[in-house]
Amino acid sequence: MKITELTSTDLLERPTKDERSVDEGIYEGITSSVGYTERESKYSEDGTRVVLNIGIGITDKSEKKTTLYIAPNYSWSSKGNMVKLLEKLDVLPEPGQSLKLSELVGIPVQVIVKNVEKDGVRYSNIVSIERIKDRSIARSRELDDYLVDKQGDLEKEIDSMMLEDSNEEAIDLNSIDIDDLLDD
Repeated sequence: MKITELTSTDLLERPTKDERSVDEGIYEGITSSVGYTERESKYSEDGTRVVLNIGIGITDKSEKKTTLYIAPNYSWSSKGNMVKLLEKLDVLPEPGQSLKLSELVGIPVQVIVKNVEKDGVRYSNIVSIERIKDRSIARSRELDDYLVDKQGDLEKEIDSMMLEDSNEEAIDLNSIDIDDLLDD
């Protein structure tokens, strides 16, 4: 859900379907966001752990776009899930090298989704992920549509910020007579 979708209405509509899940199956998508997140942990002294949180934009079987997340613990252990994930995405840096988080955005992937239920709520979990290596598949209609939607969202957000920052009346440059300017 985007804020631009909510500002065009004065209704607060509860969905009929649980928005946290999609049907189980195989989906193609694209990594759309990445960042570090702190989560609760029973195993650390301070009760927290850091995860590498990667959002994956997919289109479900009913053509609805949604984002699922995969969040391995931040650990450079060769047996750790983060290193295994970076290997599958074909972006694992060599020892002593770095990887910009932005390099993880825009990777075409195929994911396998399984659903689990917790406290009466159904959640979709990514149980497998692979990078799509064939660029002709990666530039599918789904990927192009997703990127166009993201671009549109950013343009709307920029327009909204410009309107908020602007306290002056807009000037129509086509209505200015050049001779009037030169007379001054």
